[in-house]
Amino acid sequence: MTVTNTTQLPNFNFINQPPKISNTQENSKAETYSDPLSKWPVRGLAYSNELGVAIGEIAPKLGALLWVPALMYFGADIYDKYKNQETNYNPSTKRALEQATFQALASVILPTVTVHAGQKIISFADRITKDGLSTNAKEETLNFIHDFINKSKLTTYENNFDLYYEKFNASLKTYIDDVKGEQHSKNIFLKIYNWLFSTKHPEALSYANKEKLMAYANNQLRSLIEMRSKLMNNQRPKDISNNVFNSFCTIQETFKKEFGEEHYLHKSAKYALKEQLNANIFKLKMFKTLGGFIALGAMIKPIDMFVEQTIMKKVVEPNIEKLNKINFKRKTETTN
Repeated sequence: MTVTNTTQLPNFNFINQPPKISNTQENSKAETYSDPLSKWPVRGLAYSNELGVAIGEIAPKLGALLWVPALMYFGADIYDKYKNQETNYNPSTKRALEQATFQALASVILPTVTVHAGQKIISFADRITKDGLSTNAKEETLNFIHDFINKSKLTTYENNFDLYYEKFNASLKTYIDDVKGEQHSKNIFLKIYNWLFSTKHPEALSYANKEKLMAYANNQLRSLIEMRSKLMNNQRPKDISNNVFNSFCTIQETFKKEFGEEHYLHKSAKYALKEQLNANIFKLKMFKTLGGFIALGAMIKPIDMFVEQTIMKKVVEPNIEKLNKINFKRKTETTN
C-alpha cells in the first residue's frame, strides 16, 4: 500500500553518529530529494499484495502470486533505506529497521486485516435479506450441497426424491452439529485467526439460525432438482446461466462417448448442476470481495497516518533510539 516512508529520519547508526547538518540543509534536501522508489510505475508494485488479499476469495492462486512483486519491492525499499540516506551513501541499521517495521504494519498486516474485516462485515450485513443468513453461511451451505450432490447418485432416487431430501436434511444437521462441536473445542486465538484470514467459514453455519439455514438449504436443493428435471428433457431451466446451459449442451457429446446412451444425459445434468452451484458460490464471493475493496479504499490513508504518526513516531522510533543508546553505552564501556 504505502510505498515508502518519506519522513526525514534521524541519521543515527547503532555505533557511530555522522556529523550533524543544519535544519536549513535538511529542509533544502527534503524539498529537492525525490525517492525513485516512490515514482510510478515502480510505486505500483507496493500495492500488488493488497490487490492479492482483496481478490483472494475469487482467485486464490492469483491472489497469492500478487504478493511476489510487493515483497520484492519491500525488500528493495528496506535495503535502499539501509544503504542510503537520500542521495548519500550512509548505511544505517536503524533506518532499515524502522522502514521494515513501517512496511510490515502499513503495507502488510493492517491492510490484510482491513480487507478481511470488510469481507466479514458485508457478509454479516447480508443477514438483512429475506433469507436472514450471512453471505458466509449461504456460501458454506452451497458448498455442502455441492459435495452432497457429488457423492449421491440422483438416479437412485429418480422415483423417490422425498427420501433424497430426507437423507440430505439428516446429513446437513449432522454436519452443523459437528461444526458446532469443533468450534467449542478451538481456542480463542485460532477462532480469531480463522475468522480473519481463512477463505472457508464452516463456523458461519453454527452461528446461523438453524431453521432459516435449513429452509435456505432445502430451497436451494429443490431449485436444483427442478432444474435437473428440465435438463433431463433437454429444456432450459429459467434459473440457469447462459454459460452453464451452453456447457450442458456441449458436454453431452463427450459424455455420450464416455458413458454411453443410457447414462450420458444423467451425467450431463449432474455436471450442469455442479457448475451452476459453482457460479452461485462465485457470486457470493464477489459480494464479499466488494466489501474488502470498500474497506481497503476507506482505510488506506488512515492506516498510513496511524502507522507513521502514532506507531512509528510515538512507539517504534523512541524504542529503537533507546536501544541504540544502550548499545552505544555498552560499546563505550567495553572499549574503556
